[in-house]
Order: sequence, then structure tokens, then C-alpha cells
Amino acid sequence: TRVRSSAASDVYKRQEVTLHSADTSITLAVGSDFAAVNGKLHPLGTDVIIQDGYTMVPIRFICETFGYDVLWENGAAYIAPLQ
Repeated sequence: TRVRSSAASDVYKRQEVTLHSADTSITLAVGSDFAAVNGKLHPLGTDVIIQDGYTMVPIRFICETFGYDVLWENGAAYIAPLQ
């Protein structure tokens, strides 16, 4: 799956991150604990924040929305297609 994202300059100007695949669009607003997936709101459980110049987003939510799973093994995270 190919995923495109909004440019870093757009994140600071508009205070949101947008990710696109062929059939899915996720919009995450800085300071919000909800994401819009194809226009429908979904709870995130945590806020999207900018910290030390980096935009921090809930990677598990993003991966699962795009059809991937986050697996933990010995303290390391791995991303794999959902089966």
C-alpha cells in the first residue's frame, strides 16, 4: 500500500496531518483525540501533538486503518499486513 502525507509546512500552517492511500484518507488535527477517516470521526485515545518540531501521531491507529498491524517483540515494533 502506498501512503502519501501532507507536507511538513502544511502541518504547521493548518495544524493537521492528512494521509492518503488509494481508497482511504485519514485527517488528524493537532490537539484533537479524533481522526477523520474518509470523512467519518473515530476516537484516537490520545491527542495529536507537535513536540520538539515533530508531529506525534498514533501509529497503531494509522497502521490498522491502512490494513496493517503493529506487532511487539522484545521491545521492538514491527508493522505487518493484517491477516
